[in-house]
Amino acid sequence: HSVWFRIFRAEYSPGTWIAHCLDFDVCAEADSPLDAYCEGREVAAMTMMSGGARGADPRERRAPQEDWDLLHSLMSRTEKIRLSDAWRRLESGDSPYVMMYTVVDPRDCGDGDGAVTDHAPDVDPAFAEVA
Repeated sequence: HSVWFRIFRAEYSPGTWIAHCLDFDVCAEADSPLDAYCEGREVAAMTMMSGGARGADPRERRAPQEDWDLLHSLMSRTEKIRLSDAWRRLESGDSPYVMMYTVVDPRDCGDGDGAVTDHAPDVDPAFAEVA
């Protein structure tokens, strides 16, 4: 499945980053934008797996309309960049958030022993748009 993520700094904790999957309305947080993104992919993949096991469509959990409206309002004034540049811009404060479209696969949940599968940030099939 291809899904949209918004990655941004948490307002309640300056060292915390949040990855919000708009398609499934699930979030993950971590100490860096890249880690939040990787954790967010895992949460999205687990959401897909649990919904499929119950026969439910996880896309029925979509984020509120205002999140989608923000995404659509940004599309005309954004810049496509490499993910490594997106992380740098976020951490430096040059950009308030990154919107990205990426592929999430239920097999991304780990390597079979509960460990999160690593994703190379510039090899991942995704693009980032920075506002």
